[in-house]
Amino acid sequence: MNLQRKLGKANMQQYSRVIDEMLTGRVPFLSGDPLELIHSHLAEEALPVNKINRDIPSPLGSIIGKLLQKEPEKRYQSSASLLLDLKHCREEYLATGTIGEFPLEQGFRSQRVTFISKMVGRDKEAEIILEEYEQAAQGQFRSLFISGLSGIGKTRLIQELQAPIVRHRGYFTSGKFDVYEKNIPYSSLIQAFRNLLRTILTESDERVAHWKSTILAAVGKKGKVLTDVIPELEILIGPQPEVPELPPAESLNRFHDLFDRFLGCVATKENPLTLFIDDLQWCDSASFDFLTYVFANHSEHPYLFFLGAYRYNEVDSSHPLSKLIDSAKEKKQPLREIRLEPLKPEHSHEMVSYILDSPLSKTKTLSDFISSLSQGNPLFVTESISYLYNEDLLYFDEEGQWCWDLDKIHQSRMPTTVVALFNSKIKNLAPELRDLLEYCACMGNTFSPAVLAAVKNISLPKVFEALKPALSQGLLIDSKGQLQFIHDKVQEAVLFDIPKDSRRKIHWRIGTYLLEAAPKALTDPEKVDNLFTIVSHLNLGKNEEIDDKTAYLLSDLNYLAGRKALNSLAVEAANAYFYNSRKLLPGDCWEDPHYERTFRIYKKAAKTELMCGNYSTSEALLNTLLQHAKTDLDKAECLAEQTTSLSSIGNFKKAIETANKGLAYFGKSIPDNPNEANRKRKKIMENIASKGTDIFQAILDMPFTTDRKSKVELAFYSELIPDLYASGLVPQLYLSAAQSTRHCLSGGMDESVIYSFTIMGLQLGEQGEFDLAFKYEDLARELSAKYPNTFGATRGMNGIVWCNMHSRSHPRDIVDYCLKAIQCGRNCGDLYNAGLSYGPLMWNLQVQGADFTAIQNYAQECLQFSRKYHLSFSFGLAEAMQAGWIAPMKKRYVPVPMTEKLKKWERDNHIASAGSYYINLALTHYYLGEHTEAEKYLSGARKYLTGLTDNVLKRQWHVFVVLNALRLYEKGAGCRNKDELMKKVRPFIKKVEKWAKLGPLLKPYLALLYAELERATGSFERAVVLYMDAIDMAHQQGYTFLEGHLYECLGELLHQAGRSTAGTYFTEAVRLYRKCSAGRKEINLLEKYADYFAQEKALDLQPDAVSPQGMLPDLNAEYLMKSSMAISAEIEQEALIKKIMNV
Repeated sequence: MNLQRKLGKANMQQYSRVIDEMLTGRVPFLSGDPLELIHSHLAEEALPVNKINRDIPSPLGSIIGKLLQKEPEKRYQSSASLLLDLKHCREEYLATGTIGEFPLEQGFRSQRVTFISKMVGRDKEAEIILEEYEQAAQGQFRSLFISGLSGIGKTRLIQELQAPIVRHRGYFTSGKFDVYEKNIPYSSLIQAFRNLLRTILTESDERVAHWKSTILAAVGKKGKVLTDVIPELEILIGPQPEVPELPPAESLNRFHDLFDRFLGCVATKENPLTLFIDDLQWCDSASFDFLTYVFANHSEHPYLFFLGAYRYNEVDSSHPLSKLIDSAKEKKQPLREIRLEPLKPEHSHEMVSYILDSPLSKTKTLSDFISSLSQGNPLFVTESISYLYNEDLLYFDEEGQWCWDLDKIHQSRMPTTVVALFNSKIKNLAPELRDLLEYCACMGNTFSPAVLAAVKNISLPKVFEALKPALSQGLLIDSKGQLQFIHDKVQEAVLFDIPKDSRRKIHWRIGTYLLEAAPKALTDPEKVDNLFTIVSHLNLGKNEEIDDKTAYLLSDLNYLAGRKALNSLAVEAANAYFYNSRKLLPGDCWEDPHYERTFRIYKKAAKTELMCGNYSTSEALLNTLLQHAKTDLDKAECLAEQTTSLSSIGNFKKAIETANKGLAYFGKSIPDNPNEANRKRKKIMENIASKGTDIFQAILDMPFTTDRKSKVELAFYSELIPDLYASGLVPQLYLSAAQSTRHCLSGGMDESVIYSFTIMGLQLGEQGEFDLAFKYEDLARELSAKYPNTFGATRGMNGIVWCNMHSRSHPRDIVDYCLKAIQCGRNCGDLYNAGLSYGPLMWNLQVQGADFTAIQNYAQECLQFSRKYHLSFSFGLAEAMQAGWIAPMKKRYVPVPMTEKLKKWERDNHIASAGSYYINLALTHYYLGEHTEAEKYLSGARKYLTGLTDNVLKRQWHVFVVLNALRLYEKGAGCRNKDELMKKVRPFIKKVEKWAKLGPLLKPYLALLYAELERATGSFERAVVLYMDAIDMAHQQGYTFLEGHLYECLGELLHQAGRSTAGTYFTEAVRLYRKCSAGRKEINLLEKYADYFAQEKALDLQPDAVSPQGMLPDLNAEYLMKSSMAISAEIEQEALIKKIMNV
């Protein structure tokens, strides 16, 4: 074997293992567990071969031991020196039959001073990094950001993790951002996950199968979102089905959610994951968005250790990294920082002594000089020694000892920066090699030798032969089949000397080759893995003046790159590509045959400018589109896409305005005037009603439209109707739903119209046409079931629980359907509407009052869900519920400051949140007996009622307006007489009676209302009977809290009448409050009627009068309780007997 040609330094270590096994019959380390084997290679010393086999000469054992050294610099530095020592052994053995001891690598001069693996002066920092990793391995998400100047030792510090990672059976993966890849979305993260997947794919078939099933279970049918970004993942989990296109915000949430799930799969208790991202100062905005998402949801990744390194001198306060770190600190997320300062002089001395393998005392004068020159930068220290050595200013004397002459060193023109040191080394290379290195540097920090060979049109062996001096001098290193500059500063030194025009030509040549070599048709950008790289090189390499043909080609390529970036939700990168695409268009771009191309480029550019928050630029681009669009349909399509984007980012007002502009091209704009909107709606409703056929079955059987015009109109209604609902513009909402339904009946059907039918049901219900309203509700439910896990189904189900179900359904059934709607939204990616369904979920749990803990848990879940996906609307719904109902009903209530929050909801037009807060707090005050305060909040809620339409909260408001008016009347603080009272409450009672006939939801509340009305205006005896009826109704429906309140009301009535049995009712009320966790009501009642409970406690302490043997068996305690209450409450004998018989 020709060692000098075949062996690199890494291969020599592998070669030593082969020799070791040949001489001893065994490998240095043996284990059936791959991770245990890695740990042995990292942390254990191999037994010398001459200790295992005594026939092996000691010098040969020393050669093999040197090859197996853990520290690379302690091994042979070249195959030539190894070959020299092996020849010495062979010649002496052939001559004498033995091999005597001799100095290894004697007389061989290395061409360079190596980077050392020993870490000096960083013990404290190493302790921190190991401590943080141990916490992550125990199940606590940790993150550590390491900052320092270039060459200060950030990457070396992280190598301290090798042994503990293996010990915990963990994984380590890393990625590095490149200055040339700042506009390539997720470049470093993708690199890291690709490396991790390559590791996984090398494991046993059993482990690979485990990873496949785990990841597939996590990503479901949406795996293509990830395989499009990480191609290696498709090798593991197989080809994935297409995923539906989503609006911008929903698409971003889906991407983050899936990436998050994937991360959760690979960072586990069994295999903790360390993710290291280097050079974060060059990180793209999409990667920062994802990291922000990970930090916001860090509790979902307990076994993840995130490490980031960056140069603090390139990161100011406006840099996204600074904002990420500041945000994590502000939110008290687990983040720790280390700033690596320059080495102290004594540590620089230690480093020089180690490199030269000489005592500190001998190297002190040289160390002082280098420490001062390098200012404590480890890379500068190493390269300074390398420079002195290569310039013969550092040399061996005849006895093999290092020597130097400081006077000569001072007189030399030694470079004073690291880049200059590397530059001086590069200038001494052959011109052909420098030319190759220029191409390498323009290709990036890491590059493919095969691509380099193809670009330069020379063979691969010739490339390696030409690069050999750069490899031997440590300028380049091998990195998993690629070549890599040993440090960014080497790449920087090469680039420094390339003239601007030459650099441009190199980029153009690289980009042109990559474009020609692209394996797939560029009409499908998702199939071109290196599309961003191609476009980046061509953009850097183009001339300032280019012909039209080249301009259109580059414009198309930038458009495709923008589309690919947008598909990956890298919005800022996509916007930059679309900007380039637009600017490259020649002057005739709006003319045939270029019109279609220009139209789609401007349309995407308007979209991404809007998504980036550049509203005026987006508006200007949209106006340009409308100005040049050839047809009204083209104009409408532009406005439809803009409407979707505006709605997605929550700008409802602008979305409504834009949708109206678009609908005007169809002659169907929605008037601002409510009366005009109502007039048009009535006319359309009459037209729909006049249809002779069964319109509901016709819609169920109708296929989806493929007509472009019809689909564009549907797109407007799809966004307009939810936005009108959210904005409380009810007449316009009802008109839009009617127009959408009419459009559907004319053949314009797709899943998006399902929501329209729920609004049709809502408006018909408000008009009292409940039979027809229920048909629309049933239609929406059937269509949602027919097209499951779609945007249309999620919106439809959300509309049903907000607008329809409370008329006919029990709260528990509404809660179940809410949970299905939330899951539907999660499944299809419509997280906005999934979040909205938490509103009716919490409201109906409050209506039933069976378990306050469940309300609190779902409110917390809604907050977490909304925070995770940046859903401000649903976040507000949960906040309103917490502040208005959950917190005030706790035993230790602390009022929640809401003044600023309410102002914000007013500004953002979040009617539902504000209305929910006022109504729930009004109910709270009512139940606590604070009726004046209740009246204040009931009155305050009035202005939100229109926006709340006819949902369950609005119906509750009607109930409690009556209940509170009755209590105020009793206290003499409300109406002056009975007639005035009845005039006020009678219209409300009629509405509640009408609603209660439709279904079970309001029946117990109506029974309470009747009892309270009788108490305030009728007879004591009749009121008692009505309270008992209401108690029975609440019990049957499972309204635990309301049942407790009814017992309390009846107890108060009996107490005021001087009846001694009142305590029995108070006791049952306390039991029920305790059962549903209404802590504050329980305490208030115990404190208010302490005497009753003191007597009861005294009775409880008396000894039993009857022995257990004398007790009657199997008595129904609930029956006894109800019977006793019936007896204590009833006055008339006949009614009493009837009551007991009904118990």
